[in-house]
Amino acid sequence: MAVTGGSDTNAGTVSSPLKTLVKAVAKAVNGQQIVLRSGTYHEAVVVPTNKQLVIQSYPKETVWLDGSSKISTFSQSGSTWKASNWSFAPSSVMDGKADNPGFVDPAHPMAARPDQVFYDGVALVQVGSAAQVKAGTFYADHTNKTLTIGNNPSGHKVSASDLAQAVYVMSSGTVLQGFGVRRYATSYGDRAALRLANTNITARDIVVEDSAMIGVNVENNGVTLDHLTVVRSGLMGIGANASYGLVIKNSQVTNNNSEQFKPAPVSGGIKVTRSRGVTIANNNTSNNYGSGIWLDESCYDVKVTGNVSSGNQYTGIQLEISSNAIIANNDVSNQQFGVQLFDASNVKIFNNTIGNNAKFGVRIYQDQRRQATASFAGHDPRQPIPDSTVTWITKNITVADNAFGSGGFFQVWALDGVTHIPADQMAITVAGNLFNPRTTTAQATMLAWGGSDNTSITRYDTAASMLKKSSAFVNRETTASEPLSSMATEISAAASGAVGLPSDVAAAVGQPTGTKRVGRF
Repeated sequence: MAVTGGSDTNAGTVSSPLKTLVKAVAKAVNGQQIVLRSGTYHEAVVVPTNKQLVIQSYPKETVWLDGSSKISTFSQSGSTWKASNWSFAPSSVMDGKADNPGFVDPAHPMAARPDQVFYDGVALVQVGSAAQVKAGTFYADHTNKTLTIGNNPSGHKVSASDLAQAVYVMSSGTVLQGFGVRRYATSYGDRAALRLANTNITARDIVVEDSAMIGVNVENNGVTLDHLTVVRSGLMGIGANASYGLVIKNSQVTNNNSEQFKPAPVSGGIKVTRSRGVTIANNNTSNNYGSGIWLDESCYDVKVTGNVSSGNQYTGIQLEISSNAIIANNDVSNQQFGVQLFDASNVKIFNNTIGNNAKFGVRIYQDQRRQATASFAGHDPRQPIPDSTVTWITKNITVADNAFGSGGFFQVWALDGVTHIPADQMAITVAGNLFNPRTTTAQATMLAWGGSDNTSITRYDTAASMLKKSSAFVNRETTASEPLSSMATEISAAASGAVGLPSDVAAAVGQPTGTKRVGRF
């Protein structure tokens, strides 16, 4: 197919291409391949359940699915310009409420409204009335069907989103590869610009940018996302729910939650819920507003390895009411929290670089939630209640062979803040790490160890004091407070005191069992 030179009355061959992807999907039979020649396709496509297809670009040609249309006619009024007859009016409803305050930060009240306007390819900021419009902003008046912008359109390209979704894949085994998706005004109900709703779907070598809500959403088992670039999504880059066997690898998922929704209940780079056998490897999930990688609501058997998840507004990697996870060989620096565990069990945190986080390097926490209590949200409907594999009770945590740079309040912190379980009963091991010493109260505590009163902690500020606490807590410290960038020599020297990699962690990071190293490989 070819948007330039094609016709939907053609045969759909190289010499007689179709014009639209919609027509190509309708014409294709199960198992066929659709090849898009270079160009920009302004389309919204559904791949039905009875058609397993491959949809890809022609080799070495650039293809975009674009959800916006050019606007050419404006009338000027002072320092604003108005376009009339704009009928596209997407919904701001999230979970049954318009502009739902559970998601929308009052400091950013327009976040849930999917309207989008682009000025020379750069998104303008939406405001709530025509009177608020100034340079760099726009107002969408759904009642009067107008768009008002604060930038002079003369000599510039102005476009606005008028499609909600690029591709909704409802068939098993479909492959999407080699094209770009941009500027879709997706509402929360439509979920994402790319919505992958069936099993064993693959998306690779795809760019998704400037989606109003979620860039890519996964809703079934066996999905692989490989070499994606997902940027500037309004709410979140990649979302996944109920996806056993999910793989997200070799991807750039950055600068998402551009509308600055609240960090919770959902936002940021990648969020996965109610999934098992999950692999998130070798991605860049940095500079998102919220968390870079967040696994929540009864995830089990998770491997998060080889990622750079730094510079996020909230957390680098977060595991919540989940179990059996390996978090290894990642860089989690320059945000509020490096790694956070909430009500998580059987977790191995190995060989990460963790530094300059404003609050905690590794935070281990327990609250009131228990999987055995059906009234709490977050159960996997495919598992029983109670489920002995995912208890939501913080236990069996190993923090080993990590390099902690300077910054923040605590390098490792463990506390039950609600149900009176002391850290001594959480089966936490802290060994083989290289810490920064705490020589003044302005520097981060090495280890904070929670008591049974839900508030008090005991501070361990030297490697010697940690060893006195437990003979298993053999760690090293730098000679002075240092950022990670200055610790290379000491990180190398600390390898002799590292914990040898257990077989499961070694397999996850591609190293021999027993390898001793501190920090990333």
